[in-house]
Amino acid sequence: MKTAPIAIIVASVGMVAAGFGPSTDRASLCGIAREQLQRGLNIASDETFVFKTRDEEMLINYDGDVASQVSRLRDFLENSDLPGLGWWRVRNSDPWGSAGFPMDDFSKRDLQALEAMLLDGPMKNAVTECSNVSDLLVSRGIAFGDDAVDAATDMDNRTYEHTVSAIYLPYIYENGTSALMFESRSWGWLAGAGQLLKLKKQPDGEWLVTNSTSLWVS
Repeated sequence: MKTAPIAIIVASVGMVAAGFGPSTDRASLCGIAREQLQRGLNIASDETFVFKTRDEEMLINYDGDVASQVSRLRDFLENSDLPGLGWWRVRNSDPWGSAGFPMDDFSKRDLQALEAMLLDGPMKNAVTECSNVSDLLVSRGIAFGDDAVDAATDMDNRTYEHTVSAIYLPYIYENGTSALMFESRSWGWLAGAGQLLKLKKQPDGEWLVTNSTSLWVS
């Protein structure tokens, strides 16, 4: 059954659950984050960015607390007839410019990993957690932090001076071969989007985005 994407507000990273969970090697997580950040900046070379540095909570866009959201996800796991999550296929590892049909269903492992993410609390901002990520931004002259975000969001015709972006540490599962990762971009007041990305580790060790789903749109 092919299904439509579900709206989610943010994703978080961290809990170990039944064979799932993040790598204990922070350097590996930071390496994946830097790789994805560099690829995204190269693709969007005509766009100027500032980056958030705060951790974020994860809430699925259903009413209720985290326990209710986890219960709903378990319904998806137990009843394949329920309308659920779907992945857009990503071309050229660019979830912001080339995602579209055809779609793939979320696997049981995808849903279990997402459930564990929900339970873990705030996801960790990669700019704050990883010196190699912040160093990459510095090397490209890209500002980050609250002051930079505040300056960029002074609105002119409801658009921001720079794209406000955020990138968070990945969540590793499927025996270290898959990862879930959250990114967001905002271009103005009520003009933003968030993406949950699925990355697959390639034979040469590179991590590429293969699928994405819309998390929130404003």
